[in-house]
Amino acid sequence: MTDHARSRYELAGLGDLVQMLVEGWQVAHMYYADRCDPLGPEGVPAAFVDLRRAGDEHAGLCIPADGRAFSHESLVALFREQDGIWKHRSLESFPELDVPSAPPQPAGEWGEPVSPFPDALVLAPTTLRDVLPVNQTQTVDDLAIAITSLERFVDGARARYIAQATGHESRAHLKLFDPAVIDDCGRMYQVAGVDEEVRGNHAGGAILIAPAPPRDCRRLTLTIGTVGAAADDPAAAAGPWVFPITLNP
Repeated sequence: MTDHARSRYELAGLGDLVQMLVEGWQVAHMYYADRCDPLGPEGVPAAFVDLRRAGDEHAGLCIPADGRAFSHESLVALFREQDGIWKHRSLESFPELDVPSAPPQPAGEWGEPVSPFPDALVLAPTTLRDVLPVNQTQTVDDLAIAITSLERFVDGARARYIAQATGHESRAHLKLFDPAVIDDCGRMYQVAGVDEEVRGNHAGGAILIAPAPPRDCRRLTLTIGTVGAAADDPAAAAGPWVFPITLNP
């Protein structure tokens, strides 16, 4: 490989490659060279990786055999912290939630609540700000719930979910009850389930959230308390299913 060809690459490590794959890059080509100078240590072999991403983005990595190691712990931590990676959490393994020093503020105390809610909340394409991938799944007993995305609008937000009963016995009702949303500043939001559709052991729908999270909000915590035919149904599945959602600035 010529020096000119090597100029397309940047010196990197295996951790950098995994990070880019997690962020949506795809491997286009891979090469081996028995020496990587002048990019890396003189006379050391290296792997060269060409990557592509949507939007005609290109990148090249040179990973030399320099003795460094990328641990399994680092890989798992990378997957745990990256928002775009699906997360499957059991209730037992979920981290203990922070307990606020004061009760959460209802929407009427910090913003302009929508009334009547949710009928008066209009989420139109012209007011859509962005769509955040959430990609989190949590299982309690035999019921798995996944929050797939959060759509942020000027006047509110909408979280998309899917649910599946994984046990042998079919659940006739998968309606979500007791949803609640609180942000990292201790503000409580109006919440309502809509567009619910149940087919056998599968269900899907959306959760409306209002008002729109303020710009100083960095995290929403969406909690679902009960799933069943009714909130007081003895056969209902009791959670909670808890989803911390990191927001972009």
